[in-house]
Parts: sequence; structure tokens; C-alpha cells
Amino acid sequence: AAPGAEADVLFVFTPGMPRFDYLRLLGRVMRGEASPQEIKESSEHFDNHYVDSPVWHAALKAMQ
Repeated sequence: AAPGAEADVLFVFTPGMPRFDYLRLLGRVMRGEASPQEIKESSEHFDNHYVDSPVWHAALKAMQ
């Protein structure tokens, strides 16, 4: 979720796609050790797809 906002998350793990490195990336972003851009850049690798969010766009813009 963007800072100051809430988000609903649904994780579905299916065979054939390791996702633990994605969860580790999320932890690094939360601790400030990685940027949210890295999540976006990893979407194809981890087969993650996101819904457009005005709150998320505003948060990313504020970080630049």
C-alpha cells in the first residue's frame, strides 16, 4: 500500500513459479532497502499483475 493508505492483497501460489524472492523484495521495499520501482520491474519475472491506483501513483510521484 502507498504510505498512509490501506490495500487488500490476494496471494495465490501455484506450482512452477517461485515467489519467495518477491516476498523478500516487498520486505526490502518496506525497510527502504529497495525502491517501489523494483517491484514494477519484477512483475514479468514473478508473474505479478497490478491494478491501477491513483493513491499509488501519487505516492510514487511524491518519492521522486
